[in-house]
Amino acid sequence: MNSSANNDEMTLVEFIERAPLYQWFEVDINIDKSKGGFRNFVLPYFSAYCEHCKAERSFGNSGVARSGVDANVEYPGRTMVAMCVCIHCHQFWRGYIVHFHKDGKRVMKAGQYPPWDISIDRKLADMLGSYKDIYKKGFICELQGYGIASYAYYRRIVESIIDELLKKIESLLEKNAREKYKEALKAVETTRQTSEKIELVKDLLPDTLKPDGFNPLGVLHGALSEGLHELSEDECLERSTSIRNVLVFLVNQTQQHKEGTKEFTEGMRMLLDKKSSKQPK
Repeated sequence: MNSSANNDEMTLVEFIERAPLYQWFEVDINIDKSKGGFRNFVLPYFSAYCEHCKAERSFGNSGVARSGVDANVEYPGRTMVAMCVCIHCHQFWRGYIVHFHKDGKRVMKAGQYPPWDISIDRKLADMLGSYKDIYKKGFICELQGYGIASYAYYRRIVESIIDELLKKIESLLEKNAREKYKEALKAVETTRQTSEKIELVKDLLPDTLKPDGFNPLGVLHGALSEGLHELSEDECLERSTSIRNVLVFLVNQTQQHKEGTKEFTEGMRMLLDKKSSKQPK
């Protein structure tokens, strides 16, 4: 991800929580140099997991430290360590190493503790099956800023599970749209190219699968439409994030629908059983 693409609206909290290492971001950071400059750099409160409380808690900035420079020096070109403590227990700390570009407009996360949690949601793990370890490797590479590696891992996963994923999407369609989708799935079986498979069905998704008008299969198609050798490291990293987000969204949507349908069916069955048991014999 480069310094100018897709990050103009990133807040400081989003940067601290989500940014991969060693990538430049444009982040809205205001430091009042008239009141001590770096010494008064304060991170907004943010929510994260506390290993002491064993729960999601709010974390607050406890101050910053820099080695070998005065706190009143201007921040461009400097590196800082921000220590954030759980405001509930005051026992568990999170640390972030942040480096400011000399232009004063960009910032890079150079380290963090504890490292990212790469555990996989149960729904996603069920869908990935034997590919969940590959997903974890791709996620680690993405978080470290290794775009080409993460793109290769995620692409392999999509190519392996795309047929099953497209079949699961069928259950989310309205009855009148399902027949047209089934016809498209028959054509899907005749090609081995993942991008062609997605092309055949991407325009048949209902609005319920298009949050804010974004077509997840269209995003996935765009992310997979170019070969690995044609993309730069930053371009691969952007596509990797898109692929992961689409996978998580579609898996969650299909699984929620499946579980919701099961709960409804079981609930109706229980009501009918109770009603039949009260009928006179």
